Amino acid sequence: MNVLMVVDELADVDALKALKPYFDPVEDLQLTVLYITDDKSCIQLGTDEHPHFVLPDAELIYRDEIEDRVLRTFRPWHERVHFRHEIGGDDVEILRRVIREASIDLIALNPRQHTDDAYNGLPLRKIVLRGDEQPVSIADAVRT
Repeated sequence: MNVLMVVDELADVDALKALKPYFDPVEDLQLTVLYITDDKSCIQLGTDEHPHFVLPDAELIYRDEIEDRVLRTFRPWHERVHFRHEIGGDDVEILRRVIREASIDLIALNPRQHTDDAYNGLPLRKIVLRGDEQPVSIADAVRT
């Protein structure tokens, strides 16, 4: 089972801890934790199909803090957890590409994301993480 969690801040990583008891028995679990940086906050080098971006120091530090928190939180699952950083202006396009590339089966959302149309329009099963409470399934959808 391939699960995607999009994080915007460090608190989102802490919410991922709620998944541990539910997914620990799943032997084929792969968890992809995605952090997206808006390309408007970067300097773009090149105008071809695959430009390079230079991130501000503060964004690099924050990205590293999130990645470190993810790796510490899921240290026992180190082979099953993957941190992924993407840069772009269209979160929906990035999400769809990551879902396709990683063959995602389920997306775990924080309450802020649950109300975002970009996430609600994705053709996946979704669960909402609500702090220390049990995750809630909000949709059953067939992946296209």
